[in-house]
Amino acid sequence: MGKGSRNRTARSEAKQNLAYREVRREVLREVNKELSRATDRFYYDEVTIILWVLHQQFGFGKDRLKKFYVNYNEENQKLRDHYSASDKDLHYITSHLLRQIGVDIDGWEKELSGAKPKEVG
Repeated sequence: MGKGSRNRTARSEAKQNLAYREVRREVLREVNKELSRATDRFYYDEVTIILWVLHQQFGFGKDRLKKFYVNYNEENQKLRDHYSASDKDLHYITSHLLRQIGVDIDGWEKELSGAKPKEVG
């Protein structure tokens, strides 16, 4: 194989690598967009259920529901900003903060599923 042939092969491989990286970047961009849409849908579903339960079970009317909603969003953003947290980290952080006041959400979850909860202490 001559020098010119090797150069053409190297250029061809470089072009293929560039094309691969561009396609990969575009695929990742689309995956991130879809993940963001799915996260937004999940958030909306969860918040609407919480608002409905607050109304049905605790008598929250429109004004109290809006106050809760606004405060929930503000607190959510404050926690994310303060801790630079992802969703997974935020769950750990807020679970820890709740345990400090005697609320063991993980224990409650186990109770609902029939498992024995751990002691809060």
